[in-house]
Amino acid sequence: MPVANSKSSSRIRKRVSIGILAFFIALLWFFGTANSWCEYFANRSLDTRSPSSTLRWLQFERSWFGTTNQSLVLEARAYLQYGETASVLQSVRSLRNRDPSNELADILDNLVSIQLGDRSRLAPLIASGSNKLPLVDVFEASARCHLFNSDENSLAATLEHWTQFNPNDPAIAYYKGRWDEISDRFESAISHFLGSKTQGPLFLKPRFRRGILLRELRRFEEAFQEFESLIGTDFEITAAVEAAHCLHMMGDSKAAWSKIQGKPDFSILFQTQQYRRADQFVEGNRFALVGGGILESLGRYDEALVLLRRVLATNHRDSQARALLISCLNRLGKPDEASEESKILAEMASGKLESKNLAEQLDVDGTDYAKRLRYAELLFRYKSLGESQFEAEKLLKDFPNKAEIHRLLTQIYREHARDSADWNVRADEQERMTFKLEAQNQAPKQSSP
Repeated sequence: MPVANSKSSSRIRKRVSIGILAFFIALLWFFGTANSWCEYFANRSLDTRSPSSTLRWLQFERSWFGTTNQSLVLEARAYLQYGETASVLQSVRSLRNRDPSNELADILDNLVSIQLGDRSRLAPLIASGSNKLPLVDVFEASARCHLFNSDENSLAATLEHWTQFNPNDPAIAYYKGRWDEISDRFESAISHFLGSKTQGPLFLKPRFRRGILLRELRRFEEAFQEFESLIGTDFEITAAVEAAHCLHMMGDSKAAWSKIQGKPDFSILFQTQQYRRADQFVEGNRFALVGGGILESLGRYDEALVLLRRVLATNHRDSQARALLISCLNRLGKPDEASEESKILAEMASGKLESKNLAEQLDVDGTDYAKRLRYAELLFRYKSLGESQFEAEKLLKDFPNKAEIHRLLTQIYREHARDSADWNVRADEQERMTFKLEAQNQAPKQSSP
């Protein structure tokens, strides 16, 4: 009997506790205080450079207490810290739908354009003296803008002003490291990333980037330790893949496979998002590429083939995956298939060499339209979807009425649409422009005798 009474009392206490908690939650919701508390902690997470924590707080707020204008602003700012401009614009659209006259929507929209390299919007925003958003958001957008435009002097000036404003922000050392990284000063970049990591333990980007650079320098053991330290964080998925790659390169393929064995095959869109959050440009199925390489080295050729074909289905330009595929086909006694793949690999190598030569010529004189178009086309066919898009969009700004550029962009956006149907809208626009310009070009010929 005493045992039964004890269990009954325990259940009563549990119900009373739940009832009290529900009462206080209802009270907070009624007075609107709950939203304020959620947004307070979301904002604090932004201050500590933990945008994922911000998004979790806002998701909790949305699920229990509803959405506010301020929560949408905080959401946009979190995506700005990640550099996810498409997500920022989606939050801005939601904000405008709730409050069409909200000035912050315009400021956030400007910050997106600035992050993407539009310097024309930066000076007016600073001159306006608007203090409706924290100054750190303007500094960060400015730094990204100058990195995009490879403007070292402007970046240095921005970081100097930023230091005067908030010398303890770990993002300052991070962006110094990013400049050194794109300038091929890897050791200096690694040092800056280490300083940023020390200043802001919750700031994950410098830790991941340091691991990437150590990997590029073939310091695989150090890189592995850096990636391993990210297990259990919001960068765990990409860190596990890169840690496995490091183990594989160190010769321990069994341990490498155990790192990713049993993990789900994440969608390309999800992988791209996760790598983008670490400022790492990755095309195609990185998970399948690393896994395929590990399985090939373990002699599990049939299993490796499955992963490698998956890589090439999403990115036919991946020469590493194709070379591994050829090795597997030869090992499995399929010389005819291996020969066909070898021909494709040779064509890719030739196309990449031509693109490299064209890039060197364009560094000297970048005004030749035919060479620039050919360069963008070669990138699209043989090297990189992202790079070809970048070059084609730059070309379009300089030559807006060329049907060939619109046709190329149509193809690029159509391929992007395999990951997200949103790209089809942009592809349709480019296709309409292609038809329109081709019709205009043919009209004089048809009317001539």
